[in-house]
Amino acid sequence: MGWILKLLAIDTATDGCGVALLVGDALFHRFQVAPKQHTQLILTMIDELLQEAGITLQDLDVFAFGRGPGSFTGIRIATSVIQGLSFGCDKPVVPVSTLRALAQGVYREQGQTHVFASLDARMQEIYWGLFVVDSEGIMQSITEERVGPKADVQLPEGNWIATSRYPEARDIATIARAEFVLGHFVFAKDALPIYIRDTVVRK
Repeated sequence: MGWILKLLAIDTATDGCGVALLVGDALFHRFQVAPKQHTQLILTMIDELLQEAGITLQDLDVFAFGRGPGSFTGIRIATSVIQGLSFGCDKPVVPVSTLRALAQGVYREQGQTHVFASLDARMQEIYWGLFVVDSEGIMQSITEERVGPKADVQLPEGNWIATSRYPEARDIATIARAEFVLGHFVFAKDALPIYIRDTVVRK
């Protein structure tokens, strides 16, 4: 029997809180919209999935997390949890853009190949990016991820679907598996968040 990749992904960058576990082609996942309850839920969700799959943290090969953009507090929660797990298990990490995960979810659910992904950035602005699916079914960014008023966004020509939804850990897991196979990963100290905008209060 060949080696089976075991990957754990989490996301707490929005009001949604999610965990996904890939064991080969088997997917186990939890997702709940739970504002300000991420710290109470995330470790319990991880334990539930490990028990469901019949494996332990030490059996995992790689971790992944939604590295932002999104809620500053939520991103920090995911980062700290993953850094702790990665350091404790001495396993690598794949940071995944929450906008890219959002686009991956749209492709998974609707088959849309060109996605304008956005998240509320407050202060009447959005975080946004443009994503196109590749030949392996993985969303790839074609622009820098940005923040600004929605009215300022100009889409290129093509059949783009504009969507605003919660990113999910199962889509982070799908992307992370592809990135890990390509050797795109870091270790605990370098598993860092991406905020895009570092100012939460405009004077």
